[in-house]
Amino acid sequence: MILTVDPVFRATSQIEYNNAVIAKVESEIRGCEEELQKLKEISANGGGEALGVEGGFLGLGKSFAIKDRAKWLLEKMGKNVEKLNSLEKDNAEMVKVLANGHK
Repeated sequence: MILTVDPVFRATSQIEYNNAVIAKVESEIRGCEEELQKLKEISANGGGEALGVEGGFLGLGKSFAIKDRAKWLLEKMGKNVEKLNSLEKDNAEMVKVLANGHK
């Protein structure tokens, strides 16, 4: 037996799900932005010297850690922005389904 799902119900459910994921992704993006701002402040205020860790561990400078973390955060933000765009595009398609009342 094959069950079919009402397109309007499916679209409504998908929009609701997407909106929950969008809220989570936007929160993650804000978190990355906040951490990047903190890294910027650390760098501007003397970085490792101000933290008392100048010279780094095993000769590795503190600037590497800050730069690596910033790079990782920017990559994470980029992936989240792509995901956000995809979810918003999907929502736009689901709104069309709702407007038409069918797929």
